[in-house]
Amino acid sequence: MSDHPIRWIVFTAAIITVMTLLCLGRTAYTVQRGHIQSSGRRLVQATSEVACKLDMLILERCRDIRVLSSTPMAQGQNPERLTTALHELGRTHPAYRWIGVIDEKGDPVADSSGGRTTISNSSASLRPRW
Repeated sequence: MSDHPIRWIVFTAAIITVMTLLCLGRTAYTVQRGHIQSSGRRLVQATSEVACKLDMLILERCRDIRVLSSTPMAQGQNPERLTTALHELGRTHPAYRWIGVIDEKGDPVADSSGGRTTISNSSASLRPRW
């Protein structure tokens, strides 16, 4: 009869241990899943912010090129002034470190390097296109 309370205590301790381990496992699983979901949300948010910024940058460059192409100097009437303007544009805006203008045949008209590059001295019609 003295064995009966000890078995009951050991059995109860084993049940409590198993239940504790199951609860800890469930908690760890829930926490891990929450971290994965929050990481995914943060990644989606960061990706959408980067995509929005990239979209804005591309639209700004497109607008800049449209404005530049509508000026008389970009329409071939004064290549020297255009070269000076492109050089100044490349100096003040890092996005336009090198920018060039070609005519309808693919021949260079002006660029921001002032004609110091090999691309400025050759026809685009002779170069391979991608």
